[in-house]
Amino acid sequence: MPDENKKIDFKNLRKNIATLSSELKNIGSQKRTLLSTKRKLDKEISDLISSASENKEKKGKVDVKVRDLKKKRDIYNKKVKESSSELKKEKAEKVPKQAKDLPSPEALKKQIEELELKIETEPLAFNREKQYMDKIRKLRAAFREAEEIASKFKNVRDLKQKLMSNKKLGDELHVKVQKLADESSELFKNLKETSEIIAKKKKERNDLSKKIKEINKKTKELSEKLEKALKEWAKSREKVAKREKRKTTVKIEDAFKDKKKLTTEDILKLQRRL
Repeated sequence: MPDENKKIDFKNLRKNIATLSSELKNIGSQKRTLLSTKRKLDKEISDLISSASENKEKKGKVDVKVRDLKKKRDIYNKKVKESSSELKKEKAEKVPKQAKDLPSPEALKKQIEELELKIETEPLAFNREKQYMDKIRKLRAAFREAEEIASKFKNVRDLKQKLMSNKKLGDELHVKVQKLADESSELFKNLKETSEIIAKKKKERNDLSKKIKEINKKTKELSEKLEKALKEWAKSREKVAKREKRKTTVKIEDAFKDKKKLTTEDILKLQRRL
């Protein structure tokens, strides 16, 4: 009986319920904001990872091209080195130093033809003709030597041309290798920067997840407190209702205790009071 007669502080109960409800509403709003931010971070991280994967794949293909071109370039560089050694050897062993000062086979052939024409067309004395014949013989010997030297010069020219051709191809491949190597370096730089951004974004997301976890914990605590406050409110209202009902019953009994039989009007009054 003492508990039932105790005055219930509905004002504080309502205030407590309103405060808890307001806190839940505010914390719910905070959670929605955090979840929205987290979803944006999730998408940004996903996009960055996709971009990094594409660049990594692209870099892999570029690196394969670089390796292949380097192999080809090295082959041409090796050929250049071999041709250079062979050219030096050819010049040193087969081409005499004085070859530069010797007349060309074409010039010697022209002199021979001119002398032969004079012998055939001009009336010459015996001694003069003999001199021409001796000179033709010497020119022919020089012609054979000049042809042999020219042949050696041709080998030198061919080797030099081969060397220059291989060097040109090697240089062209080197330019391509450098260009692709620069592209690979740029892709690596982008990958590194993207990786750092991803790490930063993931840290932000982890921090948000911790905050959301804390909010979930706080929400649970507030919900439990609110549920308890609402139950207390409902229980208090029930007590008040029972108390009011008992008072009404006592008044009705007092009002009709002297009547032996209740009339229709008495019943209607009773219903109105209940």
